[in-house]
Amino acid sequence: MKRKLIIMLVAIFLLTGCASDNKQKDITTKHSKKINSTSVTAEKEIENSQIVSGNLEDTLSQFEDVTNIEYVGNDRLLVITDQMYLIDTASGEILAQSPDCYYVKDNIKVYSDKENIIIVGRGFPNPKDDKSKKTFTTYTENDKNQPRIHVLYYDKHLNLSKKINIFKMFALDPLLTDEIAVSTDGKLAVYDDSTNGLYLCNTDTKQKEKILYAKDNELIYKNKLQFFISGIAFGQNDDKIIFRASCLDYPSKDGDQSIPGYGSVTLDGKELYVEKAGDEYNNMEAFSEFAIISQDCGFTSPTGKIMKYSFSNNKTEVIQLKTKEESNNLYSSSEGNIIATTEENGDKGWNIRFYNTKSGELIKEQKYNDLSSKNYHGPRIFVFENQNIAVLSAGSSKEKGKDVLHVIQL
Repeated sequence: MKRKLIIMLVAIFLLTGCASDNKQKDITTKHSKKINSTSVTAEKEIENSQIVSGNLEDTLSQFEDVTNIEYVGNDRLLVITDQMYLIDTASGEILAQSPDCYYVKDNIKVYSDKENIIIVGRGFPNPKDDKSKKTFTTYTENDKNQPRIHVLYYDKHLNLSKKINIFKMFALDPLLTDEIAVSTDGKLAVYDDSTNGLYLCNTDTKQKEKILYAKDNELIYKNKLQFFISGIAFGQNDDKIIFRASCLDYPSKDGDQSIPGYGSVTLDGKELYVEKAGDEYNNMEAFSEFAIISQDCGFTSPTGKIMKYSFSNNKTEVIQLKTKEESNNLYSSSEGNIIATTEENGDKGWNIRFYNTKSGELIKEQKYNDLSSKNYHGPRIFVFENQNIAVLSAGSSKEKGKDVLHVIQL
């Protein structure tokens, strides 16, 4: 009798253990299936990841220490922590994850064409991964600790497919080349400060073609402005380069101060437009048909006005915001038809407002009293027009604080 009882207890224990193991394996498999990966290493990392797909709010709420967030195109969001996550904002699903995180010092620029996700920025390696040092960092003899700008091509699964060292490929000075733009079909434009020249670069032929020299005397005389480019982007169906500039009247007088400006040039360099914007109007976001020009006030007060510059006719219209402070904190949607502004409400939090850039109409206003500047850095806003939502990102100012990622319905 005792022997039968012992056998029964052992059998029950084994059955219970096997059922428990199978249940745990099912949970792990469900989680790992939600994230695409082609490498064995990445699959192991993903299976152990604590970030699980849910609806968008649930997915974003799991991130604690966010390094960067950027638009990717096709209603996708790139979230960078110690890894990179590609998220579908319609479903909240994590489409891909990569352990090869691209550490950056300054803000990165993210582009997408039909096949690739393209990241441009000053790369720092993942400190936990010695192999990434060779991938992301290029040193010079004179300054071995300063990472250089790279152009990195990822596929839709966030596998690194191509890395371009533009300085070596196109014989550019890495200390004097800061501005790079990528078109929707993968063309590269580069501004070289040493020559004040704007170039179109072909990565297949490894040749660069001059678009214009901003120091060209003929250009300066024709436009009655001397200008120095400080930011570039493709616009008007990739037929033009849109740029920010510092402008001086020509001929200039001793003591004249440069004024922020903007303009555009066709890829063949034949059609150039340059205009002064006014003090502190030195932020610009370029889209397919227009650019939004806003303020970055240092020693002057914000005006509450932003400008919309149309490329087709070189016309500029002014959009008046509800309060003056808003023009200093502006965030555009991925298509540019909606802008979001942030205004600090004392030490109580932030007022978030959304405007239609076609009509200038205020769409929505929302207060966040739980985002005090004592606990959080100023929020960034990402607007997705097709989903009629926005994502608010606020980094914690506390050493062990949790970052906030929140979905706003428009």
